[in-house]
Amino acid sequence: MPLLQKTPSVPALERGISVLELIADSNRGLTSSELQRRLRVPRSTLHCILVTLQRRGYLHRYPNSNRYMFGLKLTCMGRTAIERLELREVVRPFLQELMDKINLTCHLGILERNEIVIVEKIEPRGPVRIATWVGKRLDAHCCALGKAILAYLPAGGAIEIARKYGLAKNNANTIHTLRHLQDELTRVQDDGYAFENEEGELGLRCIGAPIFNYRSEVEAAISVSAPTSQLPTSKVVSVSLLLKDAARQISRQLGYTGPS
Repeated sequence: MPLLQKTPSVPALERGISVLELIADSNRGLTSSELQRRLRVPRSTLHCILVTLQRRGYLHRYPNSNRYMFGLKLTCMGRTAIERLELREVVRPFLQELMDKINLTCHLGILERNEIVIVEKIEPRGPVRIATWVGKRLDAHCCALGKAILAYLPAGGAIEIARKYGLAKNNANTIHTLRHLQDELTRVQDDGYAFENEEGELGLRCIGAPIFNYRSEVEAAISVSAPTSQLPTSKVVSVSLLLKDAARQISRQLGYTGPS
């Protein structure tokens, strides 16, 4: 908290946020004149802020009334934030139940561009801790959460992402060619789960399974992670069955009616 108090804010950003907050509180939008009267900033400064927000899709100006309202981008961002909160609420009890059964760390992750963002983590008590946290980002092509999602993107989606962002190589186990990635994602579809064998971090194994929404689209993935000593290859199939069952139940909760 002291750091937040001492670090100066960015004035232009503060004004931009104030513009958004004023428009959010209005029922039918605001004109630039109305915004200027309330903010008491130079007309030229306000014009630059409004143009910037409009160009980035956060605001939309209606030509007939010259009133500014939220743009589609801001609306989509708000909807995404709400959906993530709802997703966590749906998934958390299933992750807790799964963790209670296997006593291993469980995660929920979503795909953003070429990365997985961890949005929930349930871990057992004990001295062993997995170095992950809510908000941590992982390369999608070399983690079980990522592979579980990439395998079920629309045709060509995973390869398009790989070509755009590349395939970072963490160690000798990491997938680093498009052919290898294609083969791996085919295996994920065949098995119904993804297996990460020390690809992101040496000494760590992970199993991931996809979650589908009511539109039959892959929404997220859940995973089980553990040191290799706690998750030997001999246990992968048995743990994957429990993981897939949890993912199936979550998908049904989200309205998915497709095949198991």
